[in-house]
Amino acid sequence: MKLSPRLHLLVMIAPLALLVAGNALFNYLMDPHGILREHRLETRSYDLASLLAEQDRPPVSAEEIDILLLGTSRTRLGITTENLPHVLNVAINAPRDRVTDNFLTGLLLTSTKPQVYLVEAIGIPELPAQPGDITQESWGRLLFSTTTTKRSVRLLVEWIWWWLNPDAGSAPGDFTLSGPGEDDPELKELVLKYSRDLLPVVPATRPAIEKRLQHFRTLPVSHDALIVFFDPPYSPTSLHEPTIHQALLDRKELWAELVDQNQTLAETNDTHSPRVTVDFVSCATPENFPASIAEEIRAPVNWFDVLHYYPQVGNHVLQKLLDHVARHHDVPATASRWFPAPSERDLDPAAGP
Repeated sequence: MKLSPRLHLLVMIAPLALLVAGNALFNYLMDPHGILREHRLETRSYDLASLLAEQDRPPVSAEEIDILLLGTSRTRLGITTENLPHVLNVAINAPRDRVTDNFLTGLLLTSTKPQVYLVEAIGIPELPAQPGDITQESWGRLLFSTTTTKRSVRLLVEWIWWWLNPDAGSAPGDFTLSGPGEDDPELKELVLKYSRDLLPVVPATRPAIEKRLQHFRTLPVSHDALIVFFDPPYSPTSLHEPTIHQALLDRKELWAELVDQNQTLAETNDTHSPRVTVDFVSCATPENFPASIAEEIRAPVNWFDVLHYYPQVGNHVLQKLLDHVARHHDVPATASRWFPAPSERDLDPAAGP
């Protein structure tokens, strides 16, 4: 039977169409640029169970958790909670503030009891689009892009290699602080550039923080909650630059001012109860710690790279945050055992709150 010209053309084109469609589906599933993941993390509503599932972590009983840590890889890797079963670290790699706030909003709205949230105050920067940045293309063009396909294949190969060699290192896109850090000049310059550009207090900084504080202050929560935003420590390399050091001091002053202002608004205008209380603690510079601890924070051996600190530093950060909560806030009865009693504290008064 002789095929008609149209049917013949369809037979010729169908395999090519399937190949193109399969390639687009492959790129969609691999998501090598992380665009789909970023969109999901920013828009999906997360309770604790779904947040742990997102991170491929085993479930835990929400009733057993009194304190949660949220933030970036600095908090995820630098603060250990293995010996604190009622403290859960759910920080992830490289979230923007929108992602962290979305996680926090979901946790607050679904919590079944009063809890304390210790939250890194700044995520990875929101950068303007750069010329030639493929991630600024439409999703349609990205799915059919040969560059995307090459990255998808490379990512698939990395995953296959990791599945076959699970003890050889961390999974693709992830890393750990195992062993001594490496001096990465490229990472160093990148971190210093972003710090110089984004840490200084500018006119846009105040309204951005005010909007963030208002959002959490007015959430219709079912239980009282305390959020303590914090700036994590910055490395000796970063603090060696006066501009960065001064910017961190200015951020501390601005956050303190706006937190007080937010609390006043809550007490005078917000009559609903329960409510969310927001506070801020700066751990950014060694001056925020007692002298003996400050020396440990300054020690290069306690830093994996220009951005990430080892738990020797992170555990001091967690202790400072817990102590601040104990001194300045009413702690939920179920969580009181995880906060230091006044007789157990031995802080340098000069270190401040």
